[in-house]
Amino acid sequence: MKVTMQQVSDGVARYIDRDLVPKAQGFGKWVIGLSGAYSTAIVQTMMSEHNGLLSSLGIMSEDGMIEIDDLASNLKNVASTVGPVTHHIPIVGDVTFDASDIERLHSYIVG
Repeated sequence: MKVTMQQVSDGVARYIDRDLVPKAQGFGKWVIGLSGAYSTAIVQTMMSEHNGLLSSLGIMSEDGMIEIDDLASNLKNVASTVGPVTHHIPIVGDVTFDASDIERLHSYIVG
């Protein structure tokens, strides 16, 4: 299924609000919640920075559409093989992601 960058941004915002904010502590809840409000800008910046890679892998078409099912499936396989990863978010702290996060994010994007 091909989706727009806006659909990805909206899905990321839902994931942040529903999955990350409830797990955060103290002021981190506000910081993560605020990032959800700016998810469109964040996603667009990330996609622009990696546009060449995404295009060469066949994930993004010339018109900017994203092949979300293939991306999610392959990313879930990598996450299942490699295992959970932890990312440090300033002010918030360490956040751990695994294959189940990919599944939830995918479901929020495709609606």
